Amino acid sequence: MSPVSREIIKQKIDQLDDEQLQKIAEYIDNLQGRNQSPQILKSHRKFPPSTNNWPEWASLYQEFTQEARELAELGMADYTDQLQKEDW
Repeated sequence: MSPVSREIIKQKIDQLDDEQLQKIAEYIDNLQGRNQSPQILKSHRKFPPSTNNWPEWASLYQEFTQEARELAELGMADYTDQLQKEDW
């Protein structure tokens, strides 16, 4: 990732609408809070959606479900490998 100056970030922020600006504020709050409690899953690193934004909740739920499925499949592959090693 290339270095970004504060001035470039400020210019980009000035171009955002109010909804996008709110998301940036929530994301910054999340980043600042992350230093206090580390998160394990990628899904948890996202800023929390507002309680009335059901499409956003659904999107995060789908992402979490996909991530959980991938982790389970990785675990099954490891389990299968271990079983095969035991058979030899």
